[in-house]
Amino acid sequence: MLSQAQVLALIDLRHVVPKLVSESRFGFLAQAGWRECCQRIPPKEFKRRGLLGVGHGMVHIRFRHRSLGWSIVRTRYRDLIAERTDWWSVLDEKGRLVTPTAQGFEAPEDTIEFAELQISRRFDRWGKDQAIAKWERFSLPGGDGYRELLLQIDDWMGTYGPRHYRTRNVLVHIRTSMRSTESGRRVLFLDEIQSDWHADLHAEAKPDSGKKHDMPPPDAPFRKEWPLLSMKLMVWWAQRLGAEGLAWSSAELQLARWRGYGPPETLYRTVLPDAARAVAKTLGLTFETTAVPVRANGRQVELTPQGWQVNARDGAPVTKPFQTRAQAERFADHTGHFVSLDLPVIWIDGLDRIMAVPLYGTASSSAWLSKSSKPAGQAATEEYKRPTKAFQACSVGPP
Repeated sequence: MLSQAQVLALIDLRHVVPKLVSESRFGFLAQAGWRECCQRIPPKEFKRRGLLGVGHGMVHIRFRHRSLGWSIVRTRYRDLIAERTDWWSVLDEKGRLVTPTAQGFEAPEDTIEFAELQISRRFDRWGKDQAIAKWERFSLPGGDGYRELLLQIDDWMGTYGPRHYRTRNVLVHIRTSMRSTESGRRVLFLDEIQSDWHADLHAEAKPDSGKKHDMPPPDAPFRKEWPLLSMKLMVWWAQRLGAEGLAWSSAELQLARWRGYGPPETLYRTVLPDAARAVAKTLGLTFETTAVPVRANGRQVELTPQGWQVNARDGAPVTKPFQTRAQAERFADHTGHFVSLDLPVIWIDGLDRIMAVPLYGTASSSAWLSKSSKPAGQAATEEYKRPTKAFQACSVGPP
């Protein structure tokens, strides 16, 4: 007979180990993004910008990209050797020369085409490190560090395309932000936890469901444990961010936001609290409610073609548009009023550094924690700088 440990050792769990990821942009088309202008560059800036060998002529910025700041410049000069008068070059967002040759191009059309190619290549590399925030408008007002985290089962035999994201095999998506309680403690707030995959599987299983697909989604792991898996990983992520606690949305908030068309009420009223209690009991944490100030809907921030607009309750703008969302949110905070919400929270300050997260269940505290006696904040900071091999048990590297 085999022991339980021997049976578990025979099970290959590599196919169900989740990755914590974020979506990013993978390409950029800069066509039709240029506006014509005429701005002279002083000769004293030629060396800084790399505009060497331009003679004693004049250099003007003739086209500027509307959003990325790249420029198409025309150098006009004549000497005893060169027969051409106009030379066209490309400057990046920092005003540095990008054109591969010192002379540049003969025509602005060729220069813009070259600039489009370089922008696309650079943005492709840069965009993979920049997380996309697709659903921030559905989050509570205020807060900072908004991010959308995806739990992806990449090494799975089936392929599932979620309804909210392009990334394949997203088991759960979680919308998060950092907030302060009325007592000044910083918490990682989970605005929403949702599984498109399991919701579609549930709809397919119901005989009278009107949401069936032509191609049924493949079966997925963690059918009953995905809320617990999400809560376990978010406790680790909150510690990694240096938060003092992990808070999440209540059922009342979800009902007020979606009016019955959002995630099931049972998830926020029963399932997530039960998962939080199980984690708190295992790690010896305090599970309670805390008061979090949230800006009332008298000030609403939305994106318009002119910029980020702050509107009153009736939708009328209260000021000129801001260039960034952060500026608009700060103005809305200063001019609006706040209400206090009681939200469930797990306090994790004082917790030893989390070294591993169990895939199933909550295991014991020794399976989670290190033997380090350093303060939790210092330990979390060091762990952020130097991930350890112990995290490979649940592949919880930084997204």
